[in-house]
Amino acid sequence: MRRARHATYRLLAEIDHADGYDVQLQPEPYKGRERLFFVDLGGYDPADFAEQHRNMFVVTENLTQAKARAMATLPAWKEGHRDDLYEAEKAIALHEVIGEKLHIHFGSHRNGATTEICLPLHSAEVRENENAAL
Repeated sequence: MRRARHATYRLLAEIDHADGYDVQLQPEPYKGRERLFFVDLGGYDPADFAEQHRNMFVVTENLTQAKARAMATLPAWKEGHRDDLYEAEKAIALHEVIGEKLHIHFGSHRNGATTEICLPLHSAEVRENENAAL
């Protein structure tokens, strides 16, 4: 019986802007209403057999707004959908990575900025990494 191998991915990246906002880490809790959300979108490109993915960070006040903002960026995929959606500060244990308790803060908003994809992990790259681990 063949055992399945699982690749473990550890991605460390510094995010200094997202969705038109400057992003900083500070020791005191953020008092504004904005939150940073990680969104994993999926869908099907008529020219490709496999499901496509787009990963991004958006800044909104709640999960519903985050999903709507991210979905508005989808290309002309069929059956576009949200695969995952997390509030970044709750999902990422910053104190385990950095060694101290920090909170996400937002600086000035750049008027007219579009959603910036900070961590593009497309299905082809993920498949390539999985195949290399086998």
